[in-house]
Amino acid sequence: MKKGLFSVAFMLLIIGSCNENRLYDTLIAPPGDLEWNRSDKLSFDIEIIDTSIEYNQFISFRHAVGYAFSACYLKIEETSPDGEITEYHTSVPIADSDGYSGDCHGDICDLEVLWLQNRTFNSPGVYHYQISHEMKQDKIHMVMLVGMILDKVGREDL
Repeated sequence: MKKGLFSVAFMLLIIGSCNENRLYDTLIAPPGDLEWNRSDKLSFDIEIIDTSIEYNQFISFRHAVGYAFSACYLKIEETSPDGEITEYHTSVPIADSDGYSGDCHGDICDLEVLWLQNRTFNSPGVYHYQISHEMKQDKIHMVMLVGMILDKVGREDL
Protein backbone atom coordinates (compact mmCIF):
# COMPACT_ATOMS: atom_id res chain seq x y z
CA MET A 1 0.00 0.00 0.00
CA LYS A 2 2.83 2.42 0.89
CA LYS A 3 4.48 1.60 -2.40
CA GLY A 4 1.26 2.45 -4.28
CA LEU A 5 0.85 5.76 -2.45
CA PHE A 6 4.47 6.63 -3.15
CA SER A 7 3.96 5.89 -6.85
CA VAL A 8 0.87 8.09 -7.01
CA ALA A 9 2.61 10.93 -5.15
CA PHE A 10 5.63 10.64 -7.45
CA MET A 11 3.43 10.77 -10.58
CA LEU A 12 1.61 13.85 -9.27
CA LEU A 13 4.97 15.51 -8.62
CA ILE A 14 6.15 14.71 -12.15
CA ILE A 15 2.90 15.90 -13.74
CA GLY A 16 2.84 19.05 -11.62
CA SER A 17 6.40 19.96 -12.50
CA CYS A 18 5.98 19.54 -16.26
CA ASN A 19 5.35 23.24 -16.76
CA GLU A 20 6.88 25.31 -14.00
CA ASN A 21 5.74 28.50 -15.76
CA ARG A 22 2.07 27.52 -15.37
CA LEU A 23 0.60 29.62 -12.57
CA TYR A 24 -3.11 28.95 -13.03
CA ASP A 25 -5.06 26.21 -14.80
CA THR A 26 -8.73 25.77 -13.95
CA LEU A 27 -11.64 24.24 -15.84
CA ILE A 28 -15.31 24.79 -14.98
CA ALA A 29 -18.32 22.85 -16.25
CA PRO A 30 -21.30 24.90 -17.39
CA PRO A 31 -24.32 24.18 -15.15
CA GLY A 32 -26.33 22.41 -17.89
CA ASP A 33 -25.90 18.75 -18.78
CA LEU A 34 -23.58 19.11 -21.79
CA GLU A 35 -25.14 22.46 -22.64
CA TRP A 36 -24.11 26.03 -22.02
CA ASN A 37 -26.69 28.81 -21.84
CA ARG A 38 -25.65 32.30 -22.89
CA SER A 39 -26.74 33.60 -19.46
CA ASP A 40 -24.42 31.15 -17.64
CA LYS A 41 -21.26 33.09 -16.81
CA LEU A 42 -18.28 31.02 -15.72
CA SER A 43 -16.15 32.78 -13.09
CA PHE A 44 -12.41 32.60 -12.51
CA ASP A 45 -10.23 34.46 -9.99
CA ILE A 46 -6.52 34.76 -10.75
CA GLU A 47 -4.11 36.33 -8.29
CA ILE A 48 -1.31 38.38 -9.81
CA ILE A 49 1.66 39.04 -7.56
CA ASP A 50 4.40 40.14 -9.97
CA THR A 51 3.49 43.01 -12.32
CA SER A 52 7.02 43.28 -13.72
CA ILE A 53 6.87 40.16 -15.90
CA GLU A 54 4.89 39.13 -18.96
CA TYR A 55 2.22 36.46 -19.04
CA ASN A 56 0.43 34.38 -21.66
CA GLN A 57 -3.25 33.69 -21.11
CA PHE A 58 -5.05 30.77 -22.71
CA ILE A 59 -8.64 29.65 -22.99
CA SER A 60 -9.15 25.92 -22.58
CA PHE A 61 -12.22 24.21 -23.99
CA ARG A 62 -13.41 20.61 -23.72
CA HIS A 63 -16.29 19.41 -25.86
CA ALA A 64 -17.87 16.14 -26.83
CA VAL A 65 -18.03 14.90 -30.40
CA GLY A 66 -21.19 16.35 -31.86
CA TYR A 67 -20.43 20.00 -31.08
CA ALA A 68 -22.24 21.57 -34.03
CA PHE A 69 -20.14 24.64 -34.83
CA SER A 70 -16.68 25.34 -36.24
CA ALA A 71 -15.96 27.85 -33.46
CA CYS A 72 -17.22 29.09 -30.13
CA TYR A 73 -17.42 32.86 -29.76
CA LEU A 74 -16.72 34.12 -26.26
CA LYS A 75 -17.15 37.28 -24.25
CA ILE A 76 -14.62 37.64 -21.44
CA GLU A 77 -15.05 40.31 -18.80
CA GLU A 78 -11.99 41.12 -16.71
CA THR A 79 -12.29 43.10 -13.48
CA SER A 80 -8.98 44.32 -12.09
CA PRO A 81 -8.23 44.68 -8.37
CA ASP A 82 -8.84 48.42 -8.87
CA GLY A 83 -12.36 47.74 -10.18
CA GLU A 84 -11.55 48.56 -13.82
CA ILE A 85 -13.61 46.42 -16.21
CA THR A 86 -12.25 45.37 -19.60
CA GLU A 87 -14.35 43.39 -22.07
CA TYR A 88 -12.78 41.05 -24.61
CA HIS A 89 -14.32 39.15 -27.51
CA THR A 90 -12.53 36.10 -28.89
CA SER A 91 -13.21 32.76 -30.50
CA VAL A 92 -12.09 29.21 -29.98
CA PRO A 93 -11.59 27.36 -33.30
CA ILE A 94 -13.31 24.00 -32.84
CA ALA A 95 -13.17 22.41 -36.29
CA ASP A 96 -12.14 22.96 -39.87
CA SER A 97 -12.57 21.00 -43.10
CA ASP A 98 -10.27 18.26 -41.72
CA GLY A 99 -12.36 17.74 -38.58
CA TYR A 100 -12.06 18.72 -34.94
CA SER A 101 -9.08 20.74 -33.74
CA GLY A 102 -7.12 20.02 -30.60
CA ASP A 103 -6.42 16.77 -28.82
CA CYS A 104 -9.29 14.31 -29.35
CA HIS A 105 -9.56 10.92 -27.67
CA GLY A 106 -12.70 8.90 -28.17
CA ASP A 107 -15.69 11.24 -27.87
CA ILE A 108 -13.85 14.07 -26.09
CA CYS A 109 -11.73 16.89 -27.53
CA ASP A 110 -9.52 19.32 -25.59
CA LEU A 111 -8.18 22.62 -26.88
CA GLU A 112 -5.91 25.30 -25.44
CA VAL A 113 -6.00 28.55 -27.40
CA LEU A 114 -3.61 31.42 -26.81
CA TRP A 115 -5.80 34.38 -25.95
CA LEU A 116 -3.46 37.16 -24.77
CA GLN A 117 0.27 36.92 -25.46
CA ASN A 118 3.04 38.71 -23.57
CA ARG A 119 0.60 40.73 -21.50
CA THR A 120 1.40 42.60 -18.34
CA PHE A 121 -0.85 43.49 -15.43
CA ASN A 122 -0.99 47.03 -14.05
CA SER A 123 -1.80 46.17 -10.44
CA PRO A 124 -1.11 43.23 -8.14
CA GLY A 125 -4.11 41.46 -6.65
CA VAL A 126 -7.00 39.27 -7.74
CA TYR A 127 -8.32 39.65 -11.29
CA HIS A 128 -11.87 38.37 -11.71
CA TYR A 129 -12.99 36.90 -15.05
CA GLN A 130 -16.43 35.98 -16.31
CA ILE A 131 -16.73 33.99 -19.53
CA SER A 132 -19.96 33.61 -21.47
CA HIS A 133 -20.60 32.48 -25.03
CA GLU A 134 -21.77 34.81 -27.80
CA MET A 135 -23.23 32.27 -30.19
CA LYS A 136 -26.46 33.01 -32.09
CA GLN A 137 -28.22 30.22 -30.21
CA ASP A 138 -29.02 30.77 -26.55
CA LYS A 139 -27.97 27.18 -25.73
CA ILE A 140 -25.02 25.39 -27.24
CA HIS A 141 -24.68 21.66 -26.76
CA MET A 142 -21.78 19.26 -26.14
CA VAL A 143 -19.74 21.76 -24.12
CA MET A 144 -18.15 19.95 -21.19
CA LEU A 145 -15.61 22.35 -19.66
CA VAL A 146 -14.29 25.87 -20.21
CA GLY A 147 -11.16 27.13 -18.54
CA MET A 148 -8.45 29.70 -18.14
CA ILE A 149 -4.70 29.17 -18.05
CA LEU A 150 -2.05 31.68 -17.03
CA ASP A 151 1.62 31.07 -17.79
CA LYS A 152 4.48 33.38 -16.99
CA VAL A 153 6.60 33.95 -20.07
CA GLY A 154 9.87 32.11 -19.60
CA ARG A 155 13.17 32.69 -21.34
CA GLU A 156 12.43 29.88 -23.80
CA ASP A 157 9.21 31.73 -24.78
CA LEU A 158 10.97 35.00 -25.66
